[in-house]
Amino acid sequence: MFVILCHDGFNRAVTRKEMRPKHVAYVKESASIVRCAGPLVSQDGDAMGGLFILNVDSKAQAENWIKDDPLSKAGVYDRVEVYRWNYLLGSGIALD
Repeated sequence: MFVILCHDGFNRAVTRKEMRPKHVAYVKESASIVRCAGPLVSQDGDAMGGLFILNVDSKAQAENWIKDDPLSKAGVYDRVEVYRWNYLLGSGIALD
């Protein structure tokens, strides 16, 4: 599995809001590999990035998935980090 951390660029809130329906549809369409997804939220309650946990075999697959995200294509993310992740403990994450 891989974790993807996305950090929005400065002044990207309007674009994020405009692209949100396409972004949410993309994440939902990827339900077979998305184990967890949600926004990173500022102290004011505004989305400022995203976190995704994907059940894919390689970093390249995770990188390709986030490149196809409508928010990525619209230039919302300023920085994207992809890390291999090992599930240890918790509930609510479906493992195949």
